[in-house]
Amino acid sequence: LSNTYMGKVATTGQPILIEDTLAVDKSLEYFQALSLKTFLAVPIRSKEKVLGVLACSSVREGSRFGQRELRLAQQLADRAAMAIENAKLFKNIELLEEKRRALFEYAGDAIFILDLEGTILEANENACKSLGYTMEELIGMNVAEIKSPRSAIQVRGLIDALLEKKHLIFEHENRRKDGSVFPVEISTRLIELP
Repeated sequence: LSNTYMGKVATTGQPILIEDTLAVDKSLEYFQALSLKTFLAVPIRSKEKVLGVLACSSVREGSRFGQRELRLAQQLADRAAMAIENAKLFKNIELLEEKRRALFEYAGDAIFILDLEGTILEANENACKSLGYTMEELIGMNVAEIKSPRSAIQVRGLIDALLEKKHLIFEHENRRKDGSVFPVEISTRLIELP
């Protein structure tokens, strides 16, 4: 590839424009074999790294690429580079979300994500098992609903303390769906979710 025009663009990062292929002696055979009359190639680059090459040619008699077509091709290549980089970023975000989800689901402890009113936004499977609720039942409940009566009256004060201190560890009592109560140690942290 390095001895082809596209290879040179990929290696040097510089565009190539051949307005009339008949005027280029060295590549006459190459262009004749493909019946190409005019040719251009531009780098698809991101952060000074060449990701690929965008090449255009025409077999139409009398057609000629010029600086205008070269600029247009470079604009298309720049947009392609942005699309490639965006796709990489999106893939990285997906991988991070998969890792987060795996940590959340496979943690040995019950994990809840609550809003500042105490509404359960997310919970892992261990949270559901420990309380005897399905995920559908648990999501949307207020955390006070899964506390013993004695612990339930403390929820608002604990949320206020969390807002002030950003992190709390305390002992409480949770209440299962069947009404049975069990002790828990709770570690909370205030985080901002998008």
